[in-house]
Amino acid sequence: MMEAVSLSNRLQTVADMVTGRRVADIGCDHGFVSIYLVQAKKADHVLAADVRPGPLSRAQQHIKEVQLTPYIETRLSDGLAGVTPEDRVDTVILAGMGGRLMRRILGELDRLPVQELVLQPQSEWEELRAFLYEQAYLIVEENMVLEEGKYYPVLRAVRKETAAKGQIAFIEACENLPAEKRQVMHAFGPYLMQEKNEQLVSYIQKEQQKFTKILKMIEQHQSSSDEAVSRKKMLDLAAAMLDLA
Repeated sequence: MMEAVSLSNRLQTVADMVTGRRVADIGCDHGFVSIYLVQAKKADHVLAADVRPGPLSRAQQHIKEVQLTPYIETRLSDGLAGVTPEDRVDTVILAGMGGRLMRRILGELDRLPVQELVLQPQSEWEELRAFLYEQAYLIVEENMVLEEGKYYPVLRAVRKETAAKGQIAFIEACENLPAEKRQVMHAFGPYLMQEKNEQLVSYIQKEQQKFTKILKMIEQHQSSSDEAVSRKKMLDLAAAMLDLA
């Protein structure tokens, strides 16, 4: 009997957002998300791709051990470069990499019939969310996970033409906010803000405390940091929008 793979809370949140039946797990690492999707019958076929031969080899071994080779294809690929239209991928997963790298990878989407993106950026959250809107992908679901002391946003985005009218109206309303509030939505997530997500609230409060200390230290050394001031200002605005004390 095949042993069911166990995922971390972060990766489980990623897997839970997948709705497409043909999935490309880009940067698959050891292949555990790919294996889970097939074992849980959430996907019929998964393309597990990684730019690094070492992790891809380990993924191949794990897939073989659970006897899922007919359902999970492995491929050495730099981002989406090795994915073709003939693969008929519905959903692309990108997890555990920076938002800027995700932007570069997603720049190749135009040639693929991808309908859904499930993304877990490690950094540059604001840049990534703004980029998705520019590329006519709308965020329709978000969550935030606290794992080993770090906060990880996870989001699902779909092509604008496939989004529900209510989803389109909500994102358009966020994009039409004044510039500073729109920046907050990109930085912290429109749905996370709307829902006053528990982990987001915790993250913002901790960041406020951190940057308050940073600014006090800067002041004591009679120096300045426009970046720290700007970050603290945005955090304070986010807290105000969330009605935090």
